[in-house]
Amino acid sequence: MTYEQHERDREEAAMGEAIARNFLAIMARHSFGDTMSSLQRAMYKDTDAGISISFQLHDGSFVYSGDARAREITDPQNWVRKIGASSIVEGSDREVELDWIDLADPKYLEEGGDELCADDFGTMCQEVNNAACAIWDEEHGDEDEDDETDE
Repeated sequence: MTYEQHERDREEAAMGEAIARNFLAIMARHSFGDTMSSLQRAMYKDTDAGISISFQLHDGSFVYSGDARAREITDPQNWVRKIGASSIVEGSDREVELDWIDLADPKYLEEGGDELCADDFGTMCQEVNNAACAIWDEEHGDEDEDDETDE
């Protein structure tokens, strides 16, 4: 092995460790378990709009809500590269498009980046939830007013 290969391997290992820390920080703050499905379930239940969480794995494949792999991967911190949030607005044909947090973003690889990553994930989820709720209000806002005037 050459010195360059050794350095490249060392850098990749350090990046992998940082990505894993970022994932675990998100899980610690926003989930009640240690699987991808536990994060999906927590974010669906803890938001007014029932947002959906998706994952992009290191191999480029995706794990969406309801995918059995979300329960089967036992060490997700070693597999997940990006986490995304979106929402389908019930009772309409509209949705909030998927937005992503890249766990390998350089700002998350620095000291304390895991807490910033967890903060940004929470902010992204809140923004998706707010956008979905705004669409709901646009689509269904008059229903509550009609109910009140009927009384």
